[in-house]
Amino acid sequence: LWLGLPMGWTIVGTLGGLLTWDLSEFTRRLRFAAPSDELNTLERAHLARLTIIATLGVLIGTAAMLIQFQLTFEWAVLLVLVTALGITQLVAWLRRGGE
Repeated sequence: LWLGLPMGWTIVGTLGGLLTWDLSEFTRRLRFAAPSDELNTLERAHLARLTIIATLGVLIGTAAMLIQFQLTFEWAVLLVLVTALGITQLVAWLRRGGE
């Protein structure tokens, strides 16, 4: 427990902070958009992606609270490496426009 708070509140608070950060950065980037850009389309697409990521975050956080098991060090290292590779691939895919 972090600062004596239940795990659910910690997950929600962390997610809220990350969403706030992302939306403030997105708002800042929209100020530099060209007049010909369709701002409504850009906003809808960003919010759709953000909703999917936030939902996955809550689901994974909830699963982590409910499912408890122990990993050996080797399995934990493998899991971290596979996760890092997956995040790298996801970021590269999103930068290409999700094609």
